[in-house]
Amino acid sequence: MASNDPAENSADSDEWGVGRVLIVDANVHHAELLRSILASLSAAVVMAVTSDDALRVAAETRLDLAIIDMGFADAIGLVFEVKALTDAAIIVVSGQRPEVPVADALDAGADDYVVAPVLPAELRARARAVTRRRRHQREQWI
Repeated sequence: MASNDPAENSADSDEWGVGRVLIVDANVHHAELLRSILASLSAAVVMAVTSDDALRVAAETRLDLAIIDMGFADAIGLVFEVKALTDAAIIVVSGQRPEVPVADALDAGADDYVVAPVLPAELRARARAVTRRRRHQREQWI
């Protein structure tokens, strides 16, 4: 019997897949758009609309990638906390190009950022790139 738990049913992170992905966005419409963009990458996606939900998922699931919207009041703190709970790659999404928050997010542990509106091909390529780097780092740790 198949489980509904993405930790058990996700596609392996092969060279083109990105594995288990957490999308953190208070706007469900935006989160669904990101999920649809990642669908072609065999991603097992879990969505969180609150910081608390995101932290719970990060603590309970072995993630390969987290995509965090910078629209949260304490998005920088959320990036830092997710990074402390998981070794997943993190991409932040910013509605504008505020240089200080993006720099702060990268300093807090984000691996990359994209500016919304997100170009689907660019997001897929960035997701593949950061998860590929993370996968190689994990292999080095073994």
